[in-house]
Amino acid sequence: MTLDRDDAESLAQELSLLRKNEGFIQRRLTKAAIVDEVLRGSLEDTFERLKSRFLSAIYTLDEDESALLLDIFALSPETAGVDGLEQRRQIHGTKIGLRKYSVASREKAALQHLHSRLVTGTYAQSPLVLHVPEMHGGIIYEAASTLVIVENRKWRETREYYRFANMVDKLD
Repeated sequence: MTLDRDDAESLAQELSLLRKNEGFIQRRLTKAAIVDEVLRGSLEDTFERLKSRFLSAIYTLDEDESALLLDIFALSPETAGVDGLEQRRQIHGTKIGLRKYSVASREKAALQHLHSRLVTGTYAQSPLVLHVPEMHGGIIYEAASTLVIVENRKWRETREYYRFANMVDKLD
């Protein structure tokens, strides 16, 4: 999936809207077309799968931002079912010893980092997009492998390895 500038701006706006009212729930995700699109791998993906991808993207951020986003999107155990953003900010603020206004001031940066993860697909459960190198008379794309490192049930790192075969004489 490729986002143009308008789509990227719409994604940022939709993320901001998804944290309001009831937070990240199915009914609200269906109205956030760009967020739905960046999370969706196929038409058969369920809401639970999309939510799992969203959580995976959140967990790639640092612990403070992850905790903040889980609370403001009503995805943490403490905020699930809490209908108002202000109440969720208050809950998060109580956990970290800040007022809800200080919590609100931290949201913009956390949302920008989440936006970046979603756009680039650099999280463990991102929809699979296969980029196949084109043949151009020099190498054959021979093998690829992916190593996903998970610590304490949270994604930490993904390493990709590619092996190419040289098909041109005198090419190192």
